[in-house]
Amino acid sequence: MGDLIVSRPLTNGRHPGFSHVVEILREADATLGNMETSIFDIRSFKGSPQAEFGGAFHASLPALGPDLKEMGFNILSFANNHTFDWGVEGMRETCQVLDQNDIVYAGSGENLAQAAAARFLETPRGRVGLVSCATTFTPQSRAADPAAEAPGRPGINALRLTRHIIVLPEMLEELK
Repeated sequence: MGDLIVSRPLTNGRHPGFSHVVEILREADATLGNMETSIFDIRSFKGSPQAEFGGAFHASLPALGPDLKEMGFNILSFANNHTFDWGVEGMRETCQVLDQNDIVYAGSGENLAQAAAARFLETPRGRVGLVSCATTFTPQSRAADPAAEAPGRPGINALRLTRHIIVLPEMLEELK
């Protein structure tokens, strides 16, 4: 499956043809999606939308967790440009809902080691592993490991690249 940008439960609605899709999802041993929303109750939420965000403040009702499970989702990527739309609080509440519904997720955590860790789903036919990272993200959403007495920073496993330019000796001569 692709991006899950869902704001409310879908399995009990009237969506012609949707039940056929759900049937396919439920029959799979592993049903993977990219979690592109935060799940929390806006009436009791202690966080706020962030100054930098992924283009829209995606938010979903807590009932989405059981609905995703009902649809057959059992493993999700949760490292993307929307993971931090609602800050650390939104990430944590979403992770809590996924945990409560026994949905394995990868790509976010309380520090970089947790965010970058492989997560595993055990199925009757074998073990499925997932490592998730984001290539598009806001700067404040990057997780970091603890440093000395400083705690780690919650966030996502953001792809980190270092660019190296190699100039061969003959190329250097040409440049001279």
